[in-house]
Amino acid sequence: MYKTNELNTTIGGEIDLVYVGESGGLSFFEGGAPTTALTNWDLSNIPSGKNTEIVNDLSITTSGVRFSVADFDGMANDDNIKNLIIAKDNNSFSVSDVPLIVVFKTSTNKKGAIKVKSGVSGRNGHVVCDIKVQK
Repeated sequence: MYKTNELNTTIGGEIDLVYVGESGGLSFFEGGAPTTALTNWDLSNIPSGKNTEIVNDLSITTSGVRFSVADFDGMANDDNIKNLIIAKDNNSFSVSDVPLIVVFKTSTNKKGAIKVKSGVSGRNGHVVCDIKVQK
């Protein structure tokens, strides 16, 4: 985790995912590149941040992506995620619905999944999660 005053082009260029806890119990992951969502949370100044495609809510996505907690827990390699078609969904999730899965594709086309195990929403929120990414 980095504080705003620690961000520079070297560190910013390594950031693929940013967690944002909204008020009202909703949260989302966003890529590191500046977006309206990040600007609204004073996080628009991530130098050299990357574009990452993220599906935050697999229950309402129209992309057809299906990936369960059991799929995540059973992963021994990238077979379950390498063929997923991942396109940003602009949705959020509720930390009260954990465990839940968020899938993503980095700017270097590496795909991954996040298992959100618990969390606290809001401006000072956080999540406890496991992340698996293709090598």
